Amino acid sequence: MAGVVWLSACTDAVPEALTTETLTVETPGSAPDIPPSTGTPAEGPRVAPIDPCSFLSLEAVDAALGLLDLPLEERGLFTISGGEACVWEHDDEGDKPEARSVGIMPGSPDDFEQDAELEGFEGNPVTGIAEVAVWFGGIDQGTLSVIQGTELGYLLVRFTLSRPDLDDKARLEIAKGLAGVVLPQFPGVEARQPVVVTFDDEPPDMSNLSFVDNLLAKEEAGEWTLGEGLVATLQLFVGEVDETEVLRHPELLAKEGTGIIAMAYEYLEAGGQADAKTEISRLLDLLVFTNEELEGMAGIGPPTASLFEVAVGAPPDEIGGCSAFFYGYSTLPSGIGPCLEYQSITFDGRLYRVFYPAKSMPAAGWSENHYRWALEAMADTVVAYAPHGTTPAVNLVFSIFPGNALAEALPHAGEPCAVAVYTSMQGTTIGYFKQVIAHELAHCFQEETFTEQNQVGYEVVRWREEGLADYLSNVVYEETNAEWDYLALEELELHTTLFERAYTNSLFFQFLAGKIADAGIVGLVHTLPKSGATVEQENALAGYRNMQAMYHEFAQAMTDASIKDTSTALVPYSPRANKNSISGPVVLQSIPLRFGVTRQHLVTEGGKTACLEHDQTSEIRSSWRPGPPGGAVRGTWSSELPNSLKGEAVFVTTATTSNQELTLEVTKVVDDEEDCEEDEREGCLVLECVSGYYRFLFQLPDGLRRILDE
Repeated sequence: MAGVVWLSACTDAVPEALTTETLTVETPGSAPDIPPSTGTPAEGPRVAPIDPCSFLSLEAVDAALGLLDLPLEERGLFTISGGEACVWEHDDEGDKPEARSVGIMPGSPDDFEQDAELEGFEGNPVTGIAEVAVWFGGIDQGTLSVIQGTELGYLLVRFTLSRPDLDDKARLEIAKGLAGVVLPQFPGVEARQPVVVTFDDEPPDMSNLSFVDNLLAKEEAGEWTLGEGLVATLQLFVGEVDETEVLRHPELLAKEGTGIIAMAYEYLEAGGQADAKTEISRLLDLLVFTNEELEGMAGIGPPTASLFEVAVGAPPDEIGGCSAFFYGYSTLPSGIGPCLEYQSITFDGRLYRVFYPAKSMPAAGWSENHYRWALEAMADTVVAYAPHGTTPAVNLVFSIFPGNALAEALPHAGEPCAVAVYTSMQGTTIGYFKQVIAHELAHCFQEETFTEQNQVGYEVVRWREEGLADYLSNVVYEETNAEWDYLALEELELHTTLFERAYTNSLFFQFLAGKIADAGIVGLVHTLPKSGATVEQENALAGYRNMQAMYHEFAQAMTDASIKDTSTALVPYSPRANKNSISGPVVLQSIPLRFGVTRQHLVTEGGKTACLEHDQTSEIRSSWRPGPPGGAVRGTWSSELPNSLKGEAVFVTTATTSNQELTLEVTKVVDDEEDCEEDEREGCLVLECVSGYYRFLFQLPDGLRRILDE
């Protein structure tokens, strides 16, 4: 049965039989008489010699010769090349099919003369292929001669086909199919353009990450103003509203209140809606207590007012002292005695205290075990942080509020750092409980150690403030790994930057610790800006010594899932990538966000080899290795991008400056890697080495020029 072989410019798949209706070659407009800078009238267009052997895969030749039904070892195909011609012949020894061949070679203008003949057979015009085509039939073989206008000049090609088993009409259909595949591969032909794949960097919904992320996402969506969002979230902390009124997602990955408290105080200082400021002030008075207030309620010093001077149920803005601490309880013991008790430890002359409800007051589920664990956690933490900076005195308060938050920290200049833990912490393990406290004390540590850097607004520094706090807490408790609960990079990494993330940046600092140690991280933070917006943070980090290389190595380690926790255990992380199965030409564009990453997972199908070309901007970092993202079986990273790819590989691009891009172009998919190698003749001088396939219009016979003009 006769068949027509057809290949899209975007695939190497070879259907065994297609109708002629599937054959389409895009033809450009007529080439100019003498294209600028492409040659001289004497020599024709300056096009380097062509190697047509690279235009057809062996599978395509087998299909054209009708050999696909034979076992591979019986196909007996060999290739003959010389000059700019290529012929594939089938070995016809034994009982195999009689001699068959396919050839591609430069054509001749004489083929289009009236009454032209080849091998004694006249030519017949053919439509539906190229601009002008003539078929010279024969008994066992035939030749299709075509002329195609290109940007470089007119292209003349002959396709020969020897198939004694077919009639002349069937041979012509196969030759037309071959022309449809080969012509678009010549220089200057408007070939079917490869698909361009650009991976979007639209961030996912991040409102499930933390209270701050929820607030910012709803503000950006216009669901509330900043002031309204702060009021609603603080009301949630004290139990005045239900979580369904505040949170898009009732279960947040990080249930810490530090960011909301910090932003609330910044809102009061910066000004804003008067009614929002009034409500924020009221709520902060219920959540945050000064050192003087705590000591007064605990009977350490003289109370500033009668502890229960204001009756429970009074207007909210009149509640103070113990009535504020136990806000929400309908009945409280009468009298003015202390409503809080405390315990303390001392380290390096600084006092670390825990305040909790007195025995006569509602305990809200707290126990002596909780108080002991808190003191132990503070002792462990200040000792662990001491080599790298100072943890100031701390007042840790066991709050009776049942709000969603686990804990919060609010450093006060000149006062002990205020830390609060909420009743939600009662459901955690001992190890988790202690590491959360270590995280909160890391905020106190950062405020004292990086006083100038912490003058910047919380939203600007939260990438470092929370990521470093999580990492430092793991330094204290190496085996607990509470910070692993915050890993959401599978969803975020390819769509956000380091400066758009917070808690998940613990992995970045974990990686840096392996490169520059904890002391190096402290030194790095000291180089960050003391004012400004996020762009100043980006610029400073980008300017830190060797950061471009270190950040790229971080992306590679993330791709390999090889970052080790402080305990030396591998952090459980499953890297994602933009996967693309390669079956034909395609352009893959990587445009990493500044301090982001683009990861491409390329897979070639059917044992094929993809021929690659690549181009990148100067400030981008790119590398690749064989194998998929993650996994134990993988190759070695290389910054020298390959010119061919077989199997699968992963490519990583990063940028510490903006507007960087890597373009990977799969030019073709071939059977053998050697087919991707450039023809050595392409390097010769065009004056000495010019293709015979091309002609200027005036070099063609008058009759043919008239046909082309028409």
